Amino acid sequence: MLSGVEALLYPQTYLRRDLAEAVLQAVEKLVLLRPAEYPPEGIARELNREGRVRFLTPPPLGDRLKTFLDLIRGYEEWGLLMRYPENVALFKGTPEPLEESVSEIKRALRGEDQQEDDPVLSARIILALAERLDHKLEGLDEELQRLEERSRFLSRMIVGDTIEVRFPRWVTEVQEPHWELPALTERLRAWKKLLPVLPELPETLIVDQPALLEEWADLAPQKMGSRPLGPGLEVTEWLYPLSTRELLELPPSLPQNPSGKTRVYFLQRL
Repeated sequence: MLSGVEALLYPQTYLRRDLAEAVLQAVEKLVLLRPAEYPPEGIARELNREGRVRFLTPPPLGDRLKTFLDLIRGYEEWGLLMRYPENVALFKGTPEPLEESVSEIKRALRGEDQQEDDPVLSARIILALAERLDHKLEGLDEELQRLEERSRFLSRMIVGDTIEVRFPRWVTEVQEPHWELPALTERLRAWKKLLPVLPELPETLIVDQPALLEEWADLAPQKMGSRPLGPGLEVTEWLYPLSTRELLELPPSLPQNPSGKTRVYFLQRL
């Protein structure tokens, strides 16, 4: 662990337990973006009490926070309902009640005097929904791991140790966790919309999404070194010739006179 180094996790707004264990081997303290001032799910709350994670939050919603959380729950419930074809057919036939309900909540959040959509509010909603999705995916991964451990135990009871030959592979085959974030493009757009209202941005990032390393490859970063963090895990340090804000605003264009540099730690799973 690099003593005294504080890094902003990008682009997650939910901190998985396994990711936290990896990240805190690389840096001493983690900064986690929050869509609003409500407490996070999972390990982040505990690590915040220990002083190992602090939260970066846009201006507080204040009295509108409950309405915001009601909207997030409404979207989440709507998404769960749309898993079933009969509900999709029903919505297509009479979409007005649900659309009007969502519109009313949005009007309450924006204020009656603001008729157009608020891009910052939209970004908060997207990142809050992404947080809920990541929390559910973590739960699914943990349940899958428990099922795999149980399947191995049962396979040994039934066929002994020759499972790769005699027992169906799908029963004992290990599934990797969901490391690659779904809807990554939408998350990055939401971050860009929030940048103007964030009170500060650390000069160091920690990233585990390979797509970002590829996207930033043309920026001529300086490779500072690599080191292993444990079995199947490595961290590489890069120095980019842009400030954190300029880096996270890319694209559309590279600034002619960059205002700083950003240190990025990339976590790579081997």
